[in-house]
Amino acid sequence: MQIDVLEGIYTDIKTDSLVLGLFEDEGLSPAAKYLDEPSRLQGLLTRAVQKKQLTGEYKQLKVYALAGKPEHVILVGMGKRSQFTHERLRRLAGISAKAARQLGTSYTTNLHTMILTNPSEQAKSVTMGTVLGLYQFSKYKTNEKDKQKIVDCVVLLDTEKQKAEFARGVNDGHAIADSVNLSRDLVNTPAKDLTPKIFAQEAKKILKPLGCSVDVWDRRDIEKKGMHALLGVSLGSEEEPQFIVIEYGPKKQKPIIFVGKGVTFDTGGLSIKYPYTAMLDMKMDMAGGAAVIGAVRAIASLKVQQRIIGLIPATENAINGKAQKPGDIVKAMNGTTIEVLNTDAEGRLILADALSYAETLQPQAIIDIATLTGACMGALGYANSGLFTRSDVLRDRIQSAAKATGDQVWQLPLTDDYTETIKSDVADIRNIGKDNFAGATTGAVFLEKFVTKTPWAHLDIAGPAFLPDEREYNPKGASGAMVRLLTELAQRWEPLDG
Repeated sequence: MQIDVLEGIYTDIKTDSLVLGLFEDEGLSPAAKYLDEPSRLQGLLTRAVQKKQLTGEYKQLKVYALAGKPEHVILVGMGKRSQFTHERLRRLAGISAKAARQLGTSYTTNLHTMILTNPSEQAKSVTMGTVLGLYQFSKYKTNEKDKQKIVDCVVLLDTEKQKAEFARGVNDGHAIADSVNLSRDLVNTPAKDLTPKIFAQEAKKILKPLGCSVDVWDRRDIEKKGMHALLGVSLGSEEEPQFIVIEYGPKKQKPIIFVGKGVTFDTGGLSIKYPYTAMLDMKMDMAGGAAVIGAVRAIASLKVQQRIIGLIPATENAINGKAQKPGDIVKAMNGTTIEVLNTDAEGRLILADALSYAETLQPQAIIDIATLTGACMGALGYANSGLFTRSDVLRDRIQSAAKATGDQVWQLPLTDDYTETIKSDVADIRNIGKDNFAGATTGAVFLEKFVTKTPWAHLDIAGPAFLPDEREYNPKGASGAMVRLLTELAQRWEPLDG
């Protein structure tokens, strides 16, 4: 989809649809008043405001037909001006773009860009909301009627003569949104077509043209590294595990390391998921790994001067005669022995080896991203990812990036009070707690055993990674959670003080 920036005024634009915003209780904008003149809408908008049918309430959507160009006016309620944010702008851009698509529009003009103060950031927010909102995963659709229409071109109208700043925002927003959509594609792809090996091949195909190095370790390499927790999970599958190592940025810098869980399908192993419906969406259990690929793509596309290393342990968690059994004990790369009491708590096992390796690289910080626990979904639902860290500096940076991007997080407890529950009678630790409580924190406490010297944060994205219904700029299914947050974090990064 093409997004252009044009200089001019709305009276001169010949467009299929024109998107206008309306603040709550502020009346019609000059553009809306122009369209409401007798030769056009004949006072229809004024009467709608007087009758309280058009109030500007946040997310209110009204469509009016015109003779000539524009063919339609899409009025979007923006709520109270005092409450307006870039996240609201992104969401409204997504809503209005989808409304334009439903009208069969191929060319639409958006005036949302005139609302906030920074022209580049305005254009970036509108672009991201538009591109993310118009995403569709139609690779497997064979009937053209089942595919949604495509909006060919969106124009951001610059009436302030700041075209260069608008264009920069469009370029940045497009690079990030395209990376989010790429992550969505990976997560939405069926496990049959995204095995660990194919996942690794996709990482190479996506990232190598951008100057990233992508190294892939096979089973023999993984075994040489002593990653027996990852190997244990892979035993039940005919598909060979892969360990994907991505590098970008200045070699002289100490890296920030993103670690993404890459379980390309999760049956639960011998502790099989129950009921069967719990397994239906388990192609999405590699969303953490997809977020790492998407974030590195965005960071490289924007030419951010920050060294990033991405680590993705990729495997299936399947069942055969060789599958790992409850009660087995495995040794992680750092020498910690783990009693495996639930084979469906496999994500923390493969991350144990990845985190152990990450710390040998002497990074500035380590952040892991994983669809780790249903318990986190129980606590936070689909709107927020769980944030676990003992580093106040890292916590503040992640929360700041979350606020800026709309990739929402909520801090959950990570304290010594929970460590007793993962102590094992026969090994160093067990992979599940001794009770059924605080499951998200239990998972985080487990992971913490493999990062002993480095500032570290764990993001449990089990809820936001795969949505049960369509949201403003998020489709049903894969959302691309954390791509924007990780990109923003890299863009803002300064050396950690503690």
